[in-house]
Amino acid sequence: MRQTLLISTVIALGLALNACKPAQAPAPGDDSRSSAAASDVPAPPLPDIGAPLADAAASPFQGKFEAAGEEPYWTMDVLQDWVSFTRLNLPAIGALPGKRRIGANGMALDAGPLSVVLSPGPCTTSSGDVHEFNAVVRHDGVLYEGCARPLVGERVSAGWSTNLAELMPAIATCMTRVKEPPARVTIAYQDADGEISVRLLQDDGGRYECITRKAGSEIRYFDVIGDSDILNGEREPMFTPAPGAAPQGPCFATEPAPDALGSLTRRIC
Repeated sequence: MRQTLLISTVIALGLALNACKPAQAPAPGDDSRSSAAASDVPAPPLPDIGAPLADAAASPFQGKFEAAGEEPYWTMDVLQDWVSFTRLNLPAIGALPGKRRIGANGMALDAGPLSVVLSPGPCTTSSGDVHEFNAVVRHDGVLYEGCARPLVGERVSAGWSTNLAELMPAIATCMTRVKEPPARVTIAYQDADGEISVRLLQDDGGRYECITRKAGSEIRYFDVIGDSDILNGEREPMFTPAPGAAPQGPCFATEPAPDALGSLTRRIC
């Protein structure tokens, strides 16, 4: 009986000591809790553009715009077929724009990982220049604020090829599915979910759309597309990965792609 009593006392004492221990902190490098908490943080809201305009065609937000901001310094072009966004010492971001949503208080659009809002000004820069519009860009949970104005004159869109280095893993993966080489890339871009679409033109005229997951190493979709299925900015330019031969003829102008990745070809007639 004494032995039973002794065992019961030891067990009770152990339970009491365990209850008094503080909760263990996550091991160094274990950020699973903080990551979960961070994923619950909502994206910062964009300015409200108000109720949709009945006559959006008369809106001042139908044209092309250039914008810039400070702290950190950034610039943006909003063209009909492309949106480009650059920040100091960081890779440029470019994407095909979605449909413009025009309201009583401004215009909003999405372009890949970018969300853009332009609203009426005036907006004064640090140098004292006054622009007609305010600009807000949201990227990766960060808001960039600045001023915008209409883009005067013609600026040729550098197009999707400005992001060629970042798109190359997906392009290389999609090229492995080409059945009639050589093949050229007519456009490639990243969507809002991080997947990368690559459109290919084979030497026999066949056209294919290839969609890879975020890292560009796994193909999620690959299928034929018709001749009438043309995106804004497609073939402006065409990209031929090295060591493939670029299109030849008097109606083609070809230049080397950056970093010796291949060649860029534009139709000139």
